[in-house]
Amino acid sequence: MLDRRLARQHAEAVRPWVAACAALGTLSAAAVIGQAWALATVIAAGFQHGAGPAALRGPLA
Repeated sequence: MLDRRLARQHAEAVRPWVAACAALGTLSAAAVIGQAWALATVIAAGFQHGAGPAALRGPLA
């Protein structure tokens, strides 16, 4: 939690750090979504399309 009194006193120093944390959080969320999408694609290929382990070796590597 960000204390507003401290943020007012040190606004110039705080803004870049808050922006950096927000950007890193956004990038982390995008990475998690990308990994979930990739895993779901491999699982769907394995179960729905009947791809065997040899066919899934490439996407899993």
